[in-house]
Amino acid sequence: MLEGPEHSSVSEGDEVFKWITENINFLIVTAADAEAEALWHPWPSAAIEELPGFSKNFFSAEHGVLQPSLSVLGDESPKIILLDISGPDFYVGSIGNECMVAHTHLTSQGSQALGDTLSSAVELFKNLKIVYMSGMLGGFHSIEGTCIGSTILSDNISGKYGQKMGDIVICDSVFVPESKKPIKFTSNIGNRIFQKYSTNFKNAVKTINIHCGPILCVPEVIREHEERERLRERYGINKDKTPLSLGFEMESKALLDIEKNYAEQPHLPQIYTILAKSISDWGVGKPEEGNEGRKEHEKERAFASRSSILFLIYLLSQKNAFNFVKDFKKKVTIL
Repeated sequence: MLEGPEHSSVSEGDEVFKWITENINFLIVTAADAEAEALWHPWPSAAIEELPGFSKNFFSAEHGVLQPSLSVLGDESPKIILLDISGPDFYVGSIGNECMVAHTHLTSQGSQALGDTLSSAVELFKNLKIVYMSGMLGGFHSIEGTCIGSTILSDNISGKYGQKMGDIVICDSVFVPESKKPIKFTSNIGNRIFQKYSTNFKNAVKTINIHCGPILCVPEVIREHEERERLRERYGINKDKTPLSLGFEMESKALLDIEKNYAEQPHLPQIYTILAKSISDWGVGKPEEGNEGRKEHEKERAFASRSSILFLIYLLSQKNAFNFVKDFKKKVTIL
């Protein structure tokens, strides 16, 4: 059973609760336990020492990457805050004193669970700007330059059944004929980020292998070699053998599902999404819990989960990484 970070709780009606729901701009979403552990729990000291160029203040020996940042509760040792609401759990803390964030961990994997969670987040956080989906994905072994731990920054999502889903969004707003009102949608900013920082990655992020391209969304875990090869041939590579999809996972389709919130509530703020997951396996021969080889596979899962969090840390450490997102607040004054 995954244990969350030590926390204090605030409920609706509390002044702190009101402040949080009005001021949080950034939400991190994880689906598998290894992904949440990379954010919540302390990393091995060896893993931190191997990170040249990263300030150690991003990592706490006590709290992991997500650190307490709210001392307004009068607690001598402030804790990460858990919002006491019906529905999904949202934790609030800071990353390296650079950015105040909310985090939610899905109780089950798959796009449906995430769709419902994101819908709750959009309604709860009045000024939510960016959703960062971190974690693990399967890789297509034949694509040059990718390896265990490579981070794939999505520029669009491809559907398992052949349709190209585009860059998650059609545009920032469209007109629906029935209502004749502008309707906002989520907007993927992977391309913008990669174009802005690609020249810096090799120098500044030596421990992360970054690729930018499409990610394939599949409805279930892929374990059989034949199925992975079928997906690779149909959705992973073009006829000229150039990459079509760089990896596959199960949750990203849900980024499309919150569009209904805007159809019903067009006043909600524009949401930007970053889908950045790291390769933990090749979708072949993954050992089940308790089976031979699972211990080694857990190391690969942990490494991939940390890689996607490292990419997030790198982005948050850049002063103007999100300057095209209107009114985005990295640092905030608490009450």
